[in-house]
Amino acid sequence: MRIYFMGICGTAMGNAALLVKEQGHEVLGCDAGVYPPMSDVLADAGIEVLEGFDADRLAALWPDQVVVGNAMSRGNPEVEWLLDQSTIAYISLPELFHVTVLPGRRPVVITGTHGKTTTSTLAAYLLDQADAEPDSSLFHLQVRQLLCRHPTRDKSCSKDPNQERTHQFHETT
Repeated sequence: MRIYFMGICGTAMGNAALLVKEQGHEVLGCDAGVYPPMSDVLADAGIEVLEGFDADRLAALWPDQVVVGNAMSRGNPEVEWLLDQSTIAYISLPELFHVTVLPGRRPVVITGTHGKTTTSTLAAYLLDQADAEPDSSLFHLQVRQLLCRHPTRDKSCSKDPNQERTHQFHETT
């Protein structure tokens, strides 16, 4: 299935795109804010990310399904085009998780207004340290984001989310 993510560069949408790609779906998407680290992670996974929102482009791509991110609202040209047509199926991110990502998994759900990425990172790290084998996409993305932002991190921070999880830190004086 060809799945298009509208607002793909958000933490939840980007991770969902990675999980759906791992399931064998063709994944692509768009966003207004395309920048690292999410843009690098998606590119490394072979997921095409398009800049901005364009109804004509979406019509030409004609995906099998569109995942509409919660940051999308009426007035967005792609949202309006999607609502005006009746052929392409569209779903919300929670519905995508329910029908595609979560079956067969034991989810740990982090919700709230602030701190979800930080809490998810800590949860993934703790689950990994407990040998609970957290999902590799979420774990690698969250830990990579954490380590690449660390002020004493060596400047050779890898863009490969599948890189060995041992990281080299250097002393600061």
